Amino acid sequence: MQLSAVSHHHSSPSRAMAIARWQTRAGATVIAMLVAGTWQAVAADLGRPLPAPTGKLAIGRVTYFWTDSSRPEMNTPDERDKRELRVELWYPAEASPSARVAPYFPDLPALNKQLGAETMLLGSIKGHALADPPVATGNGRYPLLLLSPGMGTNGIQYTAIVEELVSHGYVVATVDHPFQSRAIVYPDRRVVVIAQPSPQEVARLRADPENSRQDYREKVELRSADLRFVLDQLQRLDAGQGASEDDKKFKDRFDLQRVGVIGHSIGGVAAPEACSDDPRFKASVNMDGHASSLPFFPSEDGNGPRQPFLELTDGPPIPTDQDLAKAKMTREEFNQKAASVAKFVDDLMRTIVGGGFRVTIPGVRHQSFSDAAIWDPGTLEERYRRIQIMRDYVRAFFDKTLLGKQQTLLDAESSPYSEVTVERFGPPK
Repeated sequence: MQLSAVSHHHSSPSRAMAIARWQTRAGATVIAMLVAGTWQAVAADLGRPLPAPTGKLAIGRVTYFWTDSSRPEMNTPDERDKRELRVELWYPAEASPSARVAPYFPDLPALNKQLGAETMLLGSIKGHALADPPVATGNGRYPLLLLSPGMGTNGIQYTAIVEELVSHGYVVATVDHPFQSRAIVYPDRRVVVIAQPSPQEVARLRADPENSRQDYREKVELRSADLRFVLDQLQRLDAGQGASEDDKKFKDRFDLQRVGVIGHSIGGVAAPEACSDDPRFKASVNMDGHASSLPFFPSEDGNGPRQPFLELTDGPPIPTDQDLAKAKMTREEFNQKAASVAKFVDDLMRTIVGGGFRVTIPGVRHQSFSDAAIWDPGTLEERYRRIQIMRDYVRAFFDKTLLGKQQTLLDAESSPYSEVTVERFGPPK
């Protein structure tokens, strides 16, 4: 398939009950993330910076808008519309005293109508990336990671994890998926927000679990196609084929033999899907994404992706008595089905030829895998600790699978974080 770009530089139905999650896994707005807390607690942390990255390298960030002219945009009525992606490219940079810190969430004034009070929260977050500085010199090519955010969330809202990776020598491209990400402002000032299903569509999805499953699968496949297209454009930048003179700073700077993909929620399911679809991706991380309680869609032969895989999760859900009564299920029945599902998932993880890992972090919320963790319950120290746990294990996985490091956090006999559980799944023998 020929791809061209316009660049602007700035489990089956019968298992449905057994594998149902008790928590909603769809992404939410920042406002919804904070329902469990209080406005007083949030207000106390307005303006607080994200935890500083621990690596030695400064961080640069630049925005691209790339249009895939080979794919129509299925969410608009005009058949001439093509798939337009916003990509934030983060890279090791040369720092200078005159460098300007990039705003955490660009274009917020243009989104006030769509986001309302949410703009205050997003505008209060402070990151550490510099706006479009030169690429750091003397380090050769950098391994490359692509990130797919959760539903209703922009890639920028994973800054804490991204900055950590870049400070240790990775280039990261965060991808905003039109009509699935929270909001995108295009260079011509068009605004695209997350698409809301019609009442008829909601009724159709609720009428049959298979409808819902197929809809979810289609969204995952769309994201996989987006990720593959973005990788194509990054290859063009590395080849010196960018649209502007400034793009030449990325020529010969990406290690295209060491490419990984990471995602959260539905983006986490899309990450291993991209690996299954494209061997250029060498490893994937799923942060708390579940397709009918599975961390990825099995292939036609019932196996997982061939490339190494890491699942970061908050642990299995524990239903309340009210949940069980609504489902007309006893706790004993739930526990039996949960055990059956756990065995099924573990067996599936063992089909991963490159090997798999599962890191369980008890007590975190689904949205804690994004920057919303800074508003989690607990002390600031506890919140920063949870963020660092996620940072450390994601980096350890890519250090191991892309860079070939033998002694990482994933190889330790015990975790320095006492609450964390690490499970290793070797490839089939």
